[in-house]
Amino acid sequence: MRSWAVKPLFSAVRFRCVEDISLWHTAVDWTPGLETVVRMVTFSVSGGGHAVQYLASFPNMKELHLCEMFRCSIADISQLVGACSRLRALSFKGVYSVKSASDSLLTPQLNLSALKDLTFLHCVSQDKIFPLELLGKSQPNCLRSLTFVGQVHYSLLGIEKLLWFAAPSLVNLTMYATSRVESEIPQVVEMFNHLPAFPVLNTLSIVLDPEQGVVPNDHHAEQLINALDSAPHLTALILRITIFPSRYFRDILRLAFPLCSSGSMKSFLTRRFPLIQRIVFHFCLQTQPPVHLPCGYRRWMEHRLRQRLEEAGEDVTEYLEMEWFDDEFELDPVVYTQTHEKAPWEVETGFSNYDSYEW
Repeated sequence: MRSWAVKPLFSAVRFRCVEDISLWHTAVDWTPGLETVVRMVTFSVSGGGHAVQYLASFPNMKELHLCEMFRCSIADISQLVGACSRLRALSFKGVYSVKSASDSLLTPQLNLSALKDLTFLHCVSQDKIFPLELLGKSQPNCLRSLTFVGQVHYSLLGIEKLLWFAAPSLVNLTMYATSRVESEIPQVVEMFNHLPAFPVLNTLSIVLDPEQGVVPNDHHAEQLINALDSAPHLTALILRITIFPSRYFRDILRLAFPLCSSGSMKSFLTRRFPLIQRIVFHFCLQTQPPVHLPCGYRRWMEHRLRQRLEEAGEDVTEYLEMEWFDDEFELDPVVYTQTHEKAPWEVETGFSNYDSYEW
C-alpha cells in the first residue's frame, strides 16, 4: 500500500466482530506503523476483553465509540476504556451493561482527565449502575460536551455526579424529555434543581423523542429549563424531534406546544437566557426510511411546525432555524443534493415517486 494512502484510509477503524481483530493484526504485520495513524476506533464486539491489547496499541487514538454491545460487564467496559490513554471523545451507543462477579476483582486504571466529549445513546444498564461504576474509577473534570439520550436506564446518581464535575466547563448539554415511566422525568428535574450553575454553557439540547408511543407532555421541557440554576451565556436552544412514524410528529406538535404553561416561548426563554439568539429544531429521522428522502415531505413537516408554533403563540420566528439529521445524531446535518434536494443515499425501491404524494 502506498504510504500517502495509509492515513486517510486508517485514521478511523471499526471492529464489528472478532474476525475483524484478526484481520487488523494481519494488516499491522504487513504495514509497520499502521497503528500510529489511527485517531478514532469504533468497537462493536461484545465481551471485548481480548481486544484490550489492540486498543492499547493505538498511541494516537483520541476517540473511542462503543456500539451495540450486548450484556457487557462493567469490567469489560472499564478494560476497553482503560486501554486507551487520554481520550478526547468517548461514546456509548446501544450498550447493554450488566453486573458481573469480575467487576470487583478487576480495577483497571482509567484516565478520563483529558475527556472533552462524552455521549450515551440508548444504553441500558442492569440495576442502573452505569455510568456510576466508571466514574468511581476516574473523573472527567474538563468535559465540554455531554449527551444523555434514551430512557433513564442509567444511574441518576451517576448522571448527577457527572454534571457536578462538568458544570464549570460544559459548553453543550443534551438531555431527554420523555419517558415511559411516569416518575422518571420529575426525578431528573429534581436532580437539576440541586446542580450548580453552568457558567459557560452555550447550547442546551432537549430531545423530544417518543419511544413506544410515549410523547412529551406536562411541560417537561419547560421544567428541565427552569431547573437549570443559571446559564448566563446560553445562546442556543435545540429541540430535537424524532418524526418517524409521522403520527408521533403530530402528537409532539399537539402535546409539546405551547412549550410553557404561561406566556410565549419567546418571553420565557429570553427571560431565562438574555443572550439567546437561536431556537433550532432538529428533525431526526432514520437514514433508511423513505420519509427522509423527499423534498415535499420535509417541506410539509417544516410548514406544520411553523403553523403549530404560530397557533400556540410562541412568537419565535426571528430566532427559528430548522435542520435535518439522521437518527444517530451526527454532528453535521444531512446535506441534500442541490439539483433534486435528495439525501445522499440511494432511494429504496418502491419509493421513487414519494414526492408526488399529498401530505
